[in-house]
Amino acid sequence: MALYAFRLDLLHVLVKRGKLTDSDVVTFAVLVNKVERGAGAGLFPALADNTQVPTAAVAMTSRRGAALNWIIGPFELEPDDAVDVIFTATNTSDSQISDQDAERLQLKIMDEILTTAIGAIGGPIGAALGFALGSVTDPVAKFLGWEPRGPCNGLVLADSVAFSGAALGRLGFGPVTVHNSFNSLPNATEFSMTKDYTDAANHDTEICGEVARTEMTFSVLALAPPISTAFYAKRRKSPVGSLAGLRPGGDPVGVKSLLGILP
Repeated sequence: MALYAFRLDLLHVLVKRGKLTDSDVVTFAVLVNKVERGAGAGLFPALADNTQVPTAAVAMTSRRGAALNWIIGPFELEPDDAVDVIFTATNTSDSQISDQDAERLQLKIMDEILTTAIGAIGGPIGAALGFALGSVTDPVAKFLGWEPRGPCNGLVLADSVAFSGAALGRLGFGPVTVHNSFNSLPNATEFSMTKDYTDAANHDTEICGEVARTEMTFSVLALAPPISTAFYAKRRKSPVGSLAGLRPGGDPVGVKSLLGILP
């Protein structure tokens, strides 16, 4: 059994989606065997052409499960576990939204993504996400109930990268090479990949100009156990206020289950 975490590293806008500078809601989630293990989101503002933004420069303002600083995990994985690493970017630049509204929108998009991903049967999750979110002409109007403000709000990219636990073990992990741009975990080795996307499927070139082109980089982090439960507890956002309030008079609750660690 091995310990892995997953990190969203870098958003590289080659060509923006809108006529204004883009303002993208970026979401990140990891499913294991179709169960959400962590999810988070943040707002990446003022994105012009040829803009590179490391996620360490942007707050993950909405998060749940084992998600912190754009890293989800670590958790134990068996060779036959099915892992889906999901990320999306949605432009909102046609609407001037407050930080509070941005957080509401992040949560709505995360819920839509996870509902679609968990319910996807018989096909790639990324294709299901692209269809579900790409069909939303204005996510600000749909999810916040606002009047539509312009034609260039909408999906920039949506993807899900699938691994088995065994496939993760075969990746070419190496030492951390960039210390200042990305968050990491103690004594982790890393494997990174960059994928490129366009929004050609849902882009109006007559109004919004050139089709958007974007690259997203993410990494898999491998860790050598043991890692203390205190380390897990710092990373996990738990809905529980204290151990004393859990299941009074019921069966004992294991520490691993509280921290979201698979047995």
